[in-house]
Amino acid sequence: MKIIIRVTQCVADEVLEEEDRRANPAGEHPFEIADGLPVPKLAAIALDQFFMMTPMACPDHFDVVAENEDGDVLEPDPDHEALSGDPREALDDTMNALLAPRADDAGKRAFPRYPVDWAIHVRSQGIEQHGQAHDISLGGVSLVTDRTLHGEDVLLRIASGQGSIDVEALPVYAIPAETAGRFKIGLRFLSFDGNSRESLAAAIAELAGDAA
Repeated sequence: MKIIIRVTQCVADEVLEEEDRRANPAGEHPFEIADGLPVPKLAAIALDQFFMMTPMACPDHFDVVAENEDGDVLEPDPDHEALSGDPREALDDTMNALLAPRADDAGKRAFPRYPVDWAIHVRSQGIEQHGQAHDISLGGVSLVTDRTLHGEDVLLRIASGQGSIDVEALPVYAIPAETAGRFKIGLRFLSFDGNSRESLAAAIAELAGDAA
């Protein structure tokens, strides 16, 4: 399936030097992605790839179009209308879809996410850095940090209200944060160390109680 991201405006085009604009253009950005997932999930993957290719891009507006192998435009799932607009909001909306159970569990809902302000220690390819959690669920976390993370697995130590949570995670997306020079990164949890899964569940239960 072909996912086309059409960027109609790009703030970075106004501030980048001419030689840098080629890596950060407005216009169409086609991505060939294997079929088998709902259009919103494919769109989120394409957006993630777009920001990996153009990490300084800050589009004001974009549209995502999905085409089948015959070139026919596919209508978006009515339950997932956030396929255009602000890329940060769209990726926030599709993050739950990416963390949701797979198609054979279609009747289940995605994990609820809760806003947090927890410190996170990140280790990736021998490089250590510190970040701040933005929100968290049983399935993953989004954080803000100074360095972007790509497709490699990373190790996280999350300082929650129920103690440290040690977990291996996979980056799902990385986009520029609102603060210049920082990145907002979404990660899917893969495996937990020791009692970390239980600690996360207890922390989520506490957050859910506070939100009730």
